[in-house]
Amino acid sequence: MARIICNSADGKLTEEEKLKLARLLVKAGYTVRVGRYKPAGKTMYVHYVEYIAAKEDGTNGTSLTTGEGNQLPDTDDQ
Repeated sequence: MARIICNSADGKLTEEEKLKLARLLVKAGYTVRVGRYKPAGKTMYVHYVEYIAAKEDGTNGTSLTTGEGNQLPDTDDQ
């Protein structure tokens, strides 16, 4: 199951903090994706750090999802 850490309006992570968090998760054996997406009808992007644990058989499981079974949109830093 994927876990997501999103920036909130009150407590934003800096880019450096997001990368440091991602680095620590990778060292701990997680598959990590740092990205952003714009929710429908919104003007601001949601930034996130997404991670999932590797399975015991050495594979990293299925594609990264929101944990609700919904695939996060692919992100292009435009």
